[in-house]
Amino acid sequence: MPLSYSLKRRRDAEFHALRDSLPAEKFGDSGVHRAVIKALQTQLSGRIVLPGEPGYDSGRMLSNPVFNFHPMAIIYCATEADVAEALRVASITNLPFALRSGGHCTAGFSGSNGLMIDVKGLNGI
Repeated sequence: MPLSYSLKRRRDAEFHALRDSLPAEKFGDSGVHRAVIKALQTQLSGRIVLPGEPGYDSGRMLSNPVFNFHPMAIIYCATEADVAEALRVASITNLPFALRSGGHCTAGFSGSNGLMIDVKGLNGI
């Protein structure tokens, strides 16, 4: 269910404050700058998790431990529009990406060191 406007605004403000407190080098090597991540979160109903944040290590894992990806961001999509925005950012930044639902691909195709776009929150389109 989409967030109410006031709840989303408060969550986005907390997200922006946390991202503003991170050192610039956290964003510099990834090719995605702080402004891009903040702008993307503003457009999402879902959420973004970056390395070092709570839930990152458990969120990046796939069902097959042979594949040990460290994505620069995990984007948890709550709506179809979230998926479109995540793909748009991947396109304009030229970052590799993977779409993941359950993370059960035995060949590791549901993981990426770029953007991991998690769609398990979508039950239908």
